[in-house]
Amino acid sequence: APSAPALQLATVTLFPGLTRGDDTPVVSLAQKTDAVRLEVLLEAEAPRYEATLHSMDGAEVWKGSALVAMKGKLLLTIPRERLQNGEHLLTVTASNYIADYAFEVR
Repeated sequence: APSAPALQLATVTLFPGLTRGDDTPVVSLAQKTDAVRLEVLLEAEAPRYEATLHSMDGAEVWKGSALVAMKGKLLLTIPRERLQNGEHLLTVTASNYIADYAFEVR
């Protein structure tokens, strides 16, 4: 059987604590993009993380739990259909950590 085609991923690296007006990372979605890969840089070690993604109107569009970091970052794959154009806010929490990450989808 033929293997499934590889996902077309748009990748963006997110740094903690970006505020509006700073250089908010932008991810551009091509017609054939299936999902967005978020590389989330962490400032604290924890065994497990939770992550919640909100659109700017406050709607929760994606949630992940029991996430494990690799080499100080989380790799999150968000299905394209969950993302709208505009700013998004990712909140990452752990027992000893909370950080917000902003990015924009175009």
